[in-house]
Amino acid sequence: MAKQTKTVSTKKTVRASSSASKKKTAMVAVGTAAAMGAMSKKVTAKAIIIAIAALILMGAIGFCVCFFAGKNDYFEINGNDELTFQIGESYHDEGVSIKEFGLNMSGLASVKTNLKKNEQGDYYADEIGTYYIAYTAKTIKMGWVYNIQKVRLITFVEAGDSDEITEEEE
Repeated sequence: MAKQTKTVSTKKTVRASSSASKKKTAMVAVGTAAAMGAMSKKVTAKAIIIAIAALILMGAIGFCVCFFAGKNDYFEINGNDELTFQIGESYHDEGVSIKEFGLNMSGLASVKTNLKKNEQGDYYADEIGTYYIAYTAKTIKMGWVYNIQKVRLITFVEAGDSDEITEEEE
């Protein structure tokens, strides 16, 4: 069987050995020509300037929204950062206050501690030492996600060592 040659609009030569193969090859060539024609359109300088200006404007608007919406955000420990108690006493934690984009997000903080917890939910220690309660939360600032952590230190002293407990903490 002799091979036939057919010229397609892309100025490429397509060779086929049968009529079914000729149709498939011609369809691929025409599709390729259409795609090449779409890509060969020139983008004007005016369109590029408009696109760049739109991107800059959207970025500026996004920055302003993030800045002003998060202007009054905070993550604070409720109460003192450092406390002292005697062995045998327990401590009811006051937690943290988190405000993000005007919303109370305090319940989203994760809590990690090396203290023990009783049935009432109060913290205590069986041994003298300094312990911690760490509060961690994810926050968004200017489009970036940050992990923020605040730590409360709690020192437990021997019962009767009242001279180590400050008046402020009693």
